[in-house]
Amino acid sequence: MRLTLLAPTPDFRIAIRASPRGIRAGFAVLPDGAGGNLTVTILPKPWRKAGGERLLTPRHDPGTTTHVTMYESEIVEVQSTQSVIGSLTQAILEISSIEGRQYLLELVRARAEGVPVSQPDVGEFETLVNLMLLAKRQRSSLTEQGFRGTAVPSLLRLVQQHLFVTEVRRVIDRARPTYVERVDRLSSPRGKLSGSSLAIALLTGTPWLESRFDEQSTDTTVLRIVLAGLRAVATDRVPAHFAAVAGPIRSSAVGLAGRLEGVAILDTERALLAARSLVVDVLDRPWAEAVDLAIQVLSRKSVVPADGTIDTPRAASIHLYMEKWWEQCLADGLRLIADPGSFHEQVPVPPPWGPVTASGLPPFADASFAPVPEQNADATRKADFIFSMNERRVLADAKYKMGSHSLGAADGYQMFSYSHTASVPISGQSISEGAVFYPLRASGTGRSRGHRQTKLMRATNPRFILRLVDLPFASPADVRTDTAWHHYVAVLASGIRRALNETV
Repeated sequence: MRLTLLAPTPDFRIAIRASPRGIRAGFAVLPDGAGGNLTVTILPKPWRKAGGERLLTPRHDPGTTTHVTMYESEIVEVQSTQSVIGSLTQAILEISSIEGRQYLLELVRARAEGVPVSQPDVGEFETLVNLMLLAKRQRSSLTEQGFRGTAVPSLLRLVQQHLFVTEVRRVIDRARPTYVERVDRLSSPRGKLSGSSLAIALLTGTPWLESRFDEQSTDTTVLRIVLAGLRAVATDRVPAHFAAVAGPIRSSAVGLAGRLEGVAILDTERALLAARSLVVDVLDRPWAEAVDLAIQVLSRKSVVPADGTIDTPRAASIHLYMEKWWEQCLADGLRLIADPGSFHEQVPVPPPWGPVTASGLPPFADASFAPVPEQNADATRKADFIFSMNERRVLADAKYKMGSHSLGAADGYQMFSYSHTASVPISGQSISEGAVFYPLRASGTGRSRGHRQTKLMRATNPRFILRLVDLPFASPADVRTDTAWHHYVAVLASGIRRALNETV
């Protein structure tokens, strides 16, 4: 990572905080009003190496594309002209005005002094691919996913094309020629000769014979499908927002297609038809992933703005609810270790206080979790998980927080309330222990708890044990393949089992 210093300049500045509440990862394209863009990739905070908050200060030239990679809660300062800063400010306000995205980018006060410029170790688009793969592994919320004609579907399509081109580049040197049967009229006969052509040659003296023979060729069905996918990438139309991103992908696709010179060209429809009847044999197995990605690229039509034009001046963004994503990872791990039929998600928990009724009990005291009256509906909370492990009933909550050295006051009171009012759905059985799950940095090892007291006991009877558990957060390598993802979930489940089985 390079580190340089900016000298003070008379340029105007804008300071932007990424994910101010630390719960949103995502990507945004902010037009500068001069034909260029500022693109911001916001990565999950567990992917950041241990250290303090960074303040990045790139300079953006009007009409160009500037890439910035940040982690949740970090700040970037951008220097440019007054008109560009105004356009970027307007774009951020436009994004923030849409419900659900106000937690993606926030305008903050800029510092007066020059500060370091930090260049990311990984390319901008590579970080975006990691973010999209993170979304792929769980049920995530993508803004504008249901709308055609916006820039966001085009972005997702570009990510898919990048993955396809990267996979083809990985296996292109393993293109395997195979034997293909050919029938041709030759003056030097080879293979099996046609009897009728032999008779004609003897009668007429013409030394041309119809020959049937096998010949090595790379013109296989697998490579025809791959070539069709590369041609689709090279000719795809994208909004002007993503021209700088699409350029390298197209260039790579053209270069790879040139290495398949002897392969027959199929249009999209014929390539998809060939893919439906394709059976990948053992020798072509290295190309299986490339073929699957080619089918995905060929199956999706180019996404352009609704009015049919390519230039879209409005800002575009996409965001992921990281706190929900962490909950879903834990849910996958808990399903592997929970007793059959005992795992429950988002269980309603009555509030600890309610109006006095004639019976002397609040209306929600029934263990069956009857609906809470309307005046108390807002007070109803939901526990993330209730499950049994080896017949031990456990209440668990996921906290997407980093650097917390103890159970905070708000979380402590929440778990205290849950420990008294929550019970197992349907059966109504009481719960005698709980757990709070925190993410560890993807690059870290060991526990991140600053304190050593990872087990707490409730101050009131009956006895209730609460464990604070640090678990590994998925790294970019963990989301790359299905095999790596399944291994990560297994490791997560093993960590939960080990933590909950520790004796008190």
